[in-house]
Amino acid sequence: MEHGTSLSLFYFPGQEWGLVISNVEEEDAGIYGCHIPTYPPTSIFIQLHVTRTVAEISGGREIHVKSGSSLRLHCRFIGGHPSYVFWYKGSDMINHDSKVSVGLDDEGSLMVLSNVDTNDSGNFTCEPSTGQPASITVHVLNAGENPAAAMRQRASLICRPRSSISLLVLAIHFLIPRLVFPVPANHGSSASFSRNPGKEREDAEKRILLA
Repeated sequence: MEHGTSLSLFYFPGQEWGLVISNVEEEDAGIYGCHIPTYPPTSIFIQLHVTRTVAEISGGREIHVKSGSSLRLHCRFIGGHPSYVFWYKGSDMINHDSKVSVGLDDEGSLMVLSNVDTNDSGNFTCEPSTGQPASITVHVLNAGENPAAAMRQRASLICRPRSSISLLVLAIHFLIPRLVFPVPANHGSSASFSRNPGKEREDAEKRILLA
């Protein structure tokens, strides 16, 4: 076993031996055998099944709370019950923060963050000691702020850069014909024609993009 798992043997009085597997992982599943050098020899085999704990935070992918209230996140464990749980805001562990209290119950872990403000908005993660973590995005709203209005404001900020892209496309659309087919200064004296307008248009587009 090359990962974090470790094996150790211990002896019980009365000629009984035991095997301890620490930091069990899914790769440790399989058949384990105990061979006793008696006559005739005796062997005992045991099939080990390893289940993976999966965390799930109630409330969906994101929730909204009012500034000054308490944020309560409940993390439920499926497939097992870990020895301990880490709670994170972003990449920072918050189990021991002064505003945070963390506890375990029969179904999972409850994290309470008191007197929240807008600085407490962000991504919160529940990570069991063994198993798959779960995350949720928390939005803290100021007094009188409407969750639907806040979501529309964020959506407008996300969509705003697309207007600049549209203006660039329109500028290229109107500029390329002028570059490929220039209008002569003296309309009556001469005319300009192109033998390969498609190639010249493509070259003009490349020059604009590289400029």
